[in-house]
Amino acid sequence: LSFAGLEAESLALVLDRVGLAVRGGSGCVTREMKIPPAMKAIGAKPEEARALILFTMGINSPMDRMVEAAVRVAKGVKRLQAALP
Repeated sequence: LSFAGLEAESLALVLDRVGLAVRGGSGCVTREMKIPPAMKAIGAKPEEARALILFTMGINSPMDRMVEAAVRVAKGVKRLQAALP
């Protein structure tokens, strides 16, 4: 997922505080300041790539846990957006 206007690493820190372990970037992340190949392949803009959060779920992940995660993400995004100038 990508959250326009937010930096992925900042959002990952906020989400960590509410109990979600996520990472910023794509699965094929690069240390360079350019769009990773997977993001480029789907036509992502640089600002979208910087706002990308990677979630991992399994086939056995219970639906209630996924719903709770979505609620926490929404709260984390709102918290971070409120802190922006």
